[in-house]
Amino acid sequence: MKIRTASILFLFLVSADTAQQAFGAEHATAEGGHHGIPWLTLGFTFLNFIMFMAVLRRYVWPPIKQWVRERHELVVQELEAATRATREAQELRAQWQARIANLETELQQLRAQAQADIEREKERLLTAAREAAEGIRREAVKTAAEMTAQHWSAADQERAIGEFLQQVPA
Repeated sequence: MKIRTASILFLFLVSADTAQQAFGAEHATAEGGHHGIPWLTLGFTFLNFIMFMAVLRRYVWPPIKQWVRERHELVVQELEAATRATREAQELRAQWQARIANLETELQQLRAQAQADIEREKERLLTAAREAAEGIRREAVKTAAEMTAQHWSAADQERAIGEFLQQVPA
């Protein structure tokens, strides 16, 4: 349907242009030259222009209009995406700036916690060492008592006690 309409318009334009040229040539020879406004030429030119604009509006303008609409939608989508990306980047920047601002406080807290952990571990180790030393001392006394009972005679024991008492100040 569109091709047929376009063909009819094209043929009409060609015939109108041919008629204009033929009539213009006869008119120019009858008057002996061009004097005044060539109304018929002007009319055919105007009609030719109107038909040309109708063909453009019917067949050329819709694809251009569609392309402009799609391009507009694409630009709007890209601008919205850029706005979202900018907003997300600003939020990330604010989060990192807050973390950096709190970094010194966090470091102090971590140092304090590490120092407390070290003190607890030190106390635990000292307690374990004291308990181990006490156990070793009890075991040594027990072993010494057993060895003394087995290897020393009563006279050796009395002599050792006497020497000890002489060394202890009164």
